[in-house]
Amino acid sequence: MDTPRFERLDELSVIFGRNYYRLAHLDYSSVVADLAALKGPSVVEARLWGYDAFNARVLMGLGFRKICLQSVLAVEFAAGLAPAPPLSCPQPATAVDLETTLLDRHARNFHYNSLEFDACIAETVWSAFNRMRLEKSLASPEVLKFLADDGLVSFKPEGDKVVIDLLSVLTQRKGTGTALMRRVFDWSSATGANRVEVSTECENIPGMLFYQKCGFRLTGTIAIFHRHAGDPARAARTATRPGELVPSPDSRLIPEATKRDSQFSTPGR
Repeated sequence: MDTPRFERLDELSVIFGRNYYRLAHLDYSSVVADLAALKGPSVVEARLWGYDAFNARVLMGLGFRKICLQSVLAVEFAAGLAPAPPLSCPQPATAVDLETTLLDRHARNFHYNSLEFDACIAETVWSAFNRMRLEKSLASPEVLKFLADDGLVSFKPEGDKVVIDLLSVLTQRKGTGTALMRRVFDWSSATGANRVEVSTECENIPGMLFYQKCGFRLTGTIAIFHRHAGDPARAARTATRPGELVPSPDSRLIPEATKRDSQFSTPGR
């Protein structure tokens, strides 16, 4: 069976009013024809390891534009160094239903996402995406939450690690974000996790500084590319001999399902 090359993201397709795909498999022998075969208006997203310059050039030659770079940060609890959980560790909530006004305020509080950095995507679209993502995170019983008066953090256990989904604090410099993160650390330690991960856009300097203050360290980067449909001929002109494209040994795409595995160490130069 052929490996699926495109994954259609249904919820984003509804928000965009056009098909939104994620490139899951880059086949050098057929990528030009695959892209040209997409029917109707569409957006195709691709994700690469930040150091993968070869495939970045290939994608840009096919009409993709580099939108942003995401940082992946982690706190690792080495043996004997994990924070001691309190005697009574607070338990997170599962599904949460916020009052509409508060939900709106938190949805507007997400100032950085890859869609926002694409000049071809309207503010109404990425604002709707922010709200959808927040509602989905709060409603999912698999995504756990800690809430404060004006802050919330959602996170998901994945094996021996915990992955932060969303963090929003409406009033800054009151210690709310730090307190929420401490509760995540305490719960993670109490349940046996040895690592907490979070990803955010490199442009999110306040977020990067906050996470570093909480002990997170950079472990990798992910480059995000978009290709908007409308000129498939350009892709054919810029890569007329796809058979000559040969990937370097460490070049590979990062499907969403595996982007958070434990292989985020950047290779030595």
